Amino acid sequence: MSMQQLADKKGLFVTNGDIILGNLVPDPHIDSKLTDDGLQFSFKDRWGCAKTAGMAFSAPMQIKAEVRSSAADFRLHVGPNACIRINGLDGFLISRDPVTKEEKEETALSRQIAFKPNEFVRIQWDILPGYSVVKLNDEEFIRITGDYSKLTNTVHISSGKDVSITVKSLDIQRLSKGIMGEYRTVQVPDLRSIGSVFIEVKDSTVASEWYATKLGLTAAYLGNGMGTARPIQHGVGITMLGDPGHNAGVRLGFWTPDIRRTYEIMKENGVEIVGELRDHGDFAEFNFKDIDGNLMMVCWRPEK
Repeated sequence: MSMQQLADKKGLFVTNGDIILGNLVPDPHIDSKLTDDGLQFSFKDRWGCAKTAGMAFSAPMQIKAEVRSSAADFRLHVGPNACIRINGLDGFLISRDPVTKEEKEETALSRQIAFKPNEFVRIQWDILPGYSVVKLNDEEFIRITGDYSKLTNTVHISSGKDVSITVKSLDIQRLSKGIMGEYRTVQVPDLRSIGSVFIEVKDSTVASEWYATKLGLTAAYLGNGMGTARPIQHGVGITMLGDPGHNAGVRLGFWTPDIRRTYEIMKENGVEIVGELRDHGDFAEFNFKDIDGNLMMVCWRPEK
């Protein structure tokens, strides 16, 4: 996969399976660049790292990364407290407890932890409420006890001074406990943004005119009983759904690029779907309820 597919100008893509969650972004004061191998960064005087900018993750979760270090040494953090440091030359792992902040060194791991400088390794860190599991190149080599139940923070990757780190990939997934007590990864729906606020009106043509003349919004009747109204400045607009029966109500509308896949993932995750997925040709939507019974909508339109 090319770097054009893996990254944009903000940094390396952080994924959840084949869904892009955001970016792994280096601190602005450190040396960094995107190469054919991934996001490369290092620091000289002031400590720095690359982090999931604007994205916090909570246990239970699974972090998978492919990392290369010029010193065969790197650190994976969740916030400032939970951390593992792995050294492939000396074969040790240092973990930091997220609650006590106590550091513990595991030194008898030279056979399990063995990689050379500038060699890519695959690291997997499964963080569960009472312990975490670390795998290197798909082989489990240690379980670390600790209270991770309240852990919520950004994910960081770092190393020591004058060490060059290259991150080829970073994938973060939620873990869910099954009925037999086992944990498995859970996909999340690709909800890109709140694209509109949906309201039910008696007549969309009349309502569109009211929003235009009384509130000064840019309004239009779209046909099929639907109308829109948007502020002159930037902002989320209103979509009017014509309903002669008219039950007054407001619904948030999330936009997704793949509504059928989002529908199936939300069903699989146990979200209460109200009705069925409705395909109107150039517009598709379905309703769901949150844990408190609030009715919301997921929508799709073809990209222009």
